Amino acid sequence: MGTDVTAERDQSARRLSGGSLRIMASQARSDTDRWLSFGPGTAIFLLAFALRVGAVLFVPEPELSPNAVGAFIGGAERLLDGRGFSDPGYPMFSPPLYAVGIAASFVVLGRSTLPIRLGQAALDASTVFLVFAITRRIFGNRAAIAAGGLAAIYPFAIYAATYIGTETPFSFALALFVWLSVCAVASSSWRMHASTGTVLGLASLVRGSTQFYPIAWAATLWLTGRRDAGSWARWTAASACFVAIISPWALRNYLVLGSFIPLATSANPFLCGSSEEFFTIEGREERMRKYFALLEHRGWKKPDQHDIVQMEAFQFRAGLEKYRERFERGGVLGMGAFFAKKFLRLWYATESGNNHGLILVTNLPIYVLGIAGILLARQRKLRLAWLPAMPVIYLAALHTAVYGYFRYILPAMPLLLCFAGYALAALLERVGLVSEIASRPAVRAEG
Repeated sequence: MGTDVTAERDQSARRLSGGSLRIMASQARSDTDRWLSFGPGTAIFLLAFALRVGAVLFVPEPELSPNAVGAFIGGAERLLDGRGFSDPGYPMFSPPLYAVGIAASFVVLGRSTLPIRLGQAALDASTVFLVFAITRRIFGNRAAIAAGGLAAIYPFAIYAATYIGTETPFSFALALFVWLSVCAVASSSWRMHASTGTVLGLASLVRGSTQFYPIAWAATLWLTGRRDAGSWARWTAASACFVAIISPWALRNYLVLGSFIPLATSANPFLCGSSEEFFTIEGREERMRKYFALLEHRGWKKPDQHDIVQMEAFQFRAGLEKYRERFERGGVLGMGAFFAKKFLRLWYATESGNNHGLILVTNLPIYVLGIAGILLARQRKLRLAWLPAMPVIYLAALHTAVYGYFRYILPAMPLLLCFAGYALAALLERVGLVSEIASRPAVRAEG
């Protein structure tokens, strides 16, 4: 009987030992997953922040653009000198949130652009971290490290943080919206959907490009397989939050200007995109003056340039006239070729007409990897990949229709880098350059 007791104790000891080993192994996996969650992401964020702060401090500040002078700093100064939003002359070709942020910085930190640009450096480093987080959630650790690394060193995002412009804050708001939408769709949480709609509204108050995005988001939900009544109810709640955020500004525009302008005027970009002669800024004002004179000769009446509402209608009609003339000259094929040209210009062109080759050559590997990543996600049926893909598709389509040049697609580039990182990680895995620990996802890639 003593032998039986001894054998039972040995067996119990072995069970305890095996259980302890399993607990230790589980703890080791948990520690590894925790490190993969925060370790690389934190390192990538710090690298991105250091590069952007260095650029702000040591690269000469770019010259202020007409938009910066007229709408952003000009709008902030109107708020600070007492004219405020009740002023009918408040610049309307950009929504007000960026100007409000500049005004707040001027009040708290003095009338210098340096604190604003340092804030943009922190904001864009946060965008890089969001790229890491989005990619990790959808594609796994390996792709997240690749995408985050590419985003950290992406030169055009670094440069955008050094000047006064909406590219950096809009890029952050767009990435935050995508991250929240991934969490909302994965969790079916009403609160997360409400947060997503709220952030989309704030993004639209920075740059009005996303004012139609709730429609695209509905299409995204359909593509991700969320087609039940509960999903559409949560989409409706998110859209209501979006409308609630932008409504005060739309109401202000109606009361002050007497016209329904949800976010900003858009006829001038529409006109600029209606003909090659208006694509570049040098000489554009003179060419437009001659075009307007020609329209007046035809019997058109040009309103006073300070009448925002009437000038908006006039420029929109003038843009449509350019399209009508092109259609009469070239028909459907001519129009198709023109829009194809505008689409291609979106990925390399500038208003100044400079640096086209530099932008294209620098971005070409990212474009190739990004397209490969989208196709790979499609092949592997990762339906959540539609969430970062749709803003890129939406902005590309919108600005092809209106006015295509690289500054308009730049805020969507971090989302394209999610797919570029996914393709790069798959390529490195295929050639055997990725270690096992780096390639094991910390969470299951959903979708």
